[in-house]
Amino acid sequence: MHYTLLMGLLLGWLFNAYGQEISIGQWRDHLPYNNVKSIAYAKDKVYCATGYGLFEYSLNDQSITRYTKVSGLSDFEVNAIAWDDAHQLLVVAYSNANVDIIENNQIYNISDIKRKPILGSKIINKILIQGNLAYLSCGFGIVVLDVTRKEVKDTYIIGENGSQLGVNDLTCNGPYFFAATEKGIYKASATNPNLANYANWTRESAGLKEPVASYDHIAALNSLIFVNRNGTGFNRDTLLYYNGTKWGYVDSLSSWELHNLEVHNGYLFRTNYFSVEQFDNTLTRTELMQGWGGSVDPWQAIPGEAGVMWIADGRYGLIRYLNNSISEQIAPKGPWTSNVAGLAIDNGKLWVASGGVNASWGNMWRTDGIFMFDNQTWTNINRDNTSGMDTLFDPIRITVDPSNADRIYVASWSRGLAEITNGQITNMYNDLNSDLQRIDVPGYFWIGVGGLAWDDEQNLWMTNSSVAKPLVVKRADGKWSAFSLGSKVTTANNVADVISSSSGAQWVLVVRGPTKGIAVFDANHTLDNTSDDRRKFLESGIGKGNLPSDEVLSIAEDREGEIWVGTAEGPCVFYTPESVFDGGDAAEAQRILVERDGYTEYLLDGNAITSIAVDGANRKWLGTDMSGVFLLSPDGTKELLHFTAENSPLFSNKIVSIAINHDNGEVFFATDRGVISYKATATKGENEFKEILVYPNPVRENYDGPIAIRGLVEDANVKITTISGSIVFETTALGGQAIWDGKNFDGQRASSGVYLVFCTNDDGSETLVTKIVLIHGS
Repeated sequence: MHYTLLMGLLLGWLFNAYGQEISIGQWRDHLPYNNVKSIAYAKDKVYCATGYGLFEYSLNDQSITRYTKVSGLSDFEVNAIAWDDAHQLLVVAYSNANVDIIENNQIYNISDIKRKPILGSKIINKILIQGNLAYLSCGFGIVVLDVTRKEVKDTYIIGENGSQLGVNDLTCNGPYFFAATEKGIYKASATNPNLANYANWTRESAGLKEPVASYDHIAALNSLIFVNRNGTGFNRDTLLYYNGTKWGYVDSLSSWELHNLEVHNGYLFRTNYFSVEQFDNTLTRTELMQGWGGSVDPWQAIPGEAGVMWIADGRYGLIRYLNNSISEQIAPKGPWTSNVAGLAIDNGKLWVASGGVNASWGNMWRTDGIFMFDNQTWTNINRDNTSGMDTLFDPIRITVDPSNADRIYVASWSRGLAEITNGQITNMYNDLNSDLQRIDVPGYFWIGVGGLAWDDEQNLWMTNSSVAKPLVVKRADGKWSAFSLGSKVTTANNVADVISSSSGAQWVLVVRGPTKGIAVFDANHTLDNTSDDRRKFLESGIGKGNLPSDEVLSIAEDREGEIWVGTAEGPCVFYTPESVFDGGDAAEAQRILVERDGYTEYLLDGNAITSIAVDGANRKWLGTDMSGVFLLSPDGTKELLHFTAENSPLFSNKIVSIAINHDNGEVFFATDRGVISYKATATKGENEFKEILVYPNPVRENYDGPIAIRGLVEDANVKITTISGSIVFETTALGGQAIWDGKNFDGQRASSGVYLVFCTNDDGSETLVTKIVLIHGS
């Protein structure tokens, strides 16, 4: 199946998406572009594959164009690219065997391999262009594409007795194909009309000490064939060559970690871990670039014009290398990595915590740092630019100080609480300078902070796992206190997220241990008086809290004070959360009943709800572990939107975290493959009318999208009339924003002219009038 997407339209979208705020209903990616593993040189441009998508660097005007699933690519995880100079097209291969061809500003998708049921790996490792054909080295064999017809031409299954065999790379020296595979080097005549017959492929053995070993890179230089023996362990690769008679060793020692082999301009280029080398056909080696010590991480090197060498670098993007030095590092702005454990937004700034935990809440030991998105650009705070970030293992939550927007607090799942001011670590709180406690294991330093929340008095609450007092507060005056959560939460428990409710109670997710559920704590606004503290443990079972499951994954308070909880078996709601300490039916969680296909069932029954966010209109965004993300009506009974990786640009159906920019309605989804955002319709309502923003305004004849009226008081009534006073549209704001589709009550596009917008609060005590201009052309 093929589809075509006009890239000219996409480029206009890309300019808007990355140069300014996106429009309602649009998506944009927030992916790292510094991790380039493959490049393709096309004379006037260089294409760079990052694993998440592509970017194109123009050599004419130095502009950068991004290509991702958001902007038209068919899939995620680009694994290989190749430029066909004869046909002026780019072949893009994905790790799941999907294929795109980009030609003349169009994208053609060839999904045959992806859709075909094949046992084992279908990954596409390398691409070889020969004439009209592209040979794809796949995890099961070789697939041949006709790039002119945009279709699969043939498949070669070359293993013994026609069995599948992982092919890592393929080259051709004219008369013969040579395939580097997981079980040796295979050879076949390039003129044989039936290469689909495994019997026409033979495994090489002459001069090979390990004929059935794994070989992962291969290239032809005139009459020589070079291949890499993929050694076991780091720096154990060996480069071999074939002279037409037998195989020999280029290197006497196995001391390389080889990333790529390819031939350009009559030379073999070997890209190693931290170095690039060149060989001629006499096996003379010349070192072109060396970067021991972490300065570079080269994965591929291609010579360009005027002495320039283009290098795919795993840390800094595309490198322009000239006169034995790095002259330029090129990559679109983005987060340092795609790793994300938690999101937070304050004052329009998005913060990303890049740590992580495994399924049993063990450490991932990530030190990628934290990332901030503000004014359409990214800033990374990591071990490369900030002292102390190299030991801030697994930052999993972030919160911004409500009294100082330049100060954030970061929860580390191993080192305690980090205070960062203006991008620098100003305090590391642990058991020596706070009431945080380390686990009781002699000689082992571990302080697991799993959640952060501010209360209305600007006290910072945090969870502290596997200790006797797992709820800790850093007070507004700088003092610290720690509290027990009752007999059901012990040193054997892990505690994660915490929220501080509008009533002043803290709700703590107990996620691992002999008991799991929610621990609720209320200090009764007297932090120094523990005699009036209240505690309650909520779990599954009638009379115990009535949770759908003890496995609690997410929690949020909505704009009406109701507590929404996400569990492994679906969501539930505490409608009167202040009653949980009193017991009775009012203290129990309730599940929401919905109608589906004529039957009544529980809302999202059986879905693991991994994240909950409440927008300005009190609607609920629910992220799931396997089913993407849902937008629900305020009471949860209506499904307004459902995004999946299959029906939207969403990278994955596994949602890790959701955060909303209430100023403009942009919703950020953290997936297990990175961050992506969608411009929704609701914003936070104002307390009074101040400044109304209508956009676009004027509305041009070629615009057919939603017209937004932002800056309204919460749930304002909005009437749109002609100058003469005839009402053409009326609606209620979604929080602080009303949406008009530009049509009248009859569904017809409103005529050209000036329209008045009358905005009124719920009791009519505040009003405001503004204008919208519609232009339809002549």
